[in-house]
Amino acid sequence: MRLAGWSEIRGAISRSNLVLEVLDARDPWTTRSRRLEEMASSMGRKVVLVMNKSDLVPRQVLDEWVRVFEGEGLRATYVSARERMGTMRLRRFLKKEATESPAVVLVAGFPKVGKSSIINVLKGRSSASTSPIPGNPGYTRTFQLFRIERSLYLLDSPGMIPVEGGPLEMAIRGCPPERLENPIEVAVKLLERAIKVDPSVVRRAYG
Repeated sequence: MRLAGWSEIRGAISRSNLVLEVLDARDPWTTRSRRLEEMASSMGRKVVLVMNKSDLVPRQVLDEWVRVFEGEGLRATYVSARERMGTMRLRRFLKKEATESPAVVLVAGFPKVGKSSIINVLKGRSSASTSPIPGNPGYTRTFQLFRIERSLYLLDSPGMIPVEGGPLEMAIRGCPPERLENPIEVAVKLLERAIKVDPSVVRRAYG
């Protein structure tokens, strides 16, 4: 699996005008990269957030997350690239936030939050490929530049897994199961977390 190093990320930020951090709407807090946000801020680049896979989360929950992030001074929105929900809103959002012309927007985030899928729907065709597991064919291995408007470009980056965080956080952030030292323990912890939020979730999912 080819992941970007932080020196590469810094170089990409320096070549961009705006950083679009893609989060998983099911767990926006854990799928954030504070290090990415701090690095971009230190370089004078604004960070905006988009929660992908919003079709899997109630809208009122998404709206509450937007308020939470805006309370931190971060602009945020949400989309479902798979269902093509909110993509026009995202396009307007980027045009408003990327004030330079031409503008390069760095699309970054952890593996499998859907960076390439978002690029696909913004472009209107599936030329930035996707795959279920990071490291498989279709996973973004190098930085790629795409034009989505006459003066608006997207810079797609490889996913990142910071060294910090335990096995559970690594799993949530897209680490392949075979790279986990004890995947069964991680699976149990994920179930425990889900049951804590909703005690009936396992019964409803599996009967």
